[in-house]
Amino acid sequence: MLLWFNDPIEPINFGAMYFYEPDRTGHQTGPYSKNMTTMVRECDELLGYLLDKIDTNEKLRKNLHLIVTSDHGMEQINGTNNPIYLEDYVDHTKIRSFGVPPVTNIFVQS
Repeated sequence: MLLWFNDPIEPINFGAMYFYEPDRTGHQTGPYSKNMTTMVRECDELLGYLLDKIDTNEKLRKNLHLIVTSDHGMEQINGTNNPIYLEDYVDHTKIRSFGVPPVTNIFVQS
């Protein structure tokens, strides 16, 4: 993708990349597994490589804006041993929810 930004004839002005890791590994093996630690290190190395490539190219360094996002965090939950009750944090009369776990939309009225 960095080559596309540097194309002398038709450089792109926007590019987006999606990486399914470490999300997939976290869901498969848990957030505190050795596999997850390894995958986070690999993702860190990949991001470091990308940053090095940008930093060593003057045009990219001066003109490219890199935004890194994530869709969610992750925590280990062991069945019903340690449930999280939303009502402990938000007035339950102000909550509307749709769906069923693990995918539920929760709306809190202000």
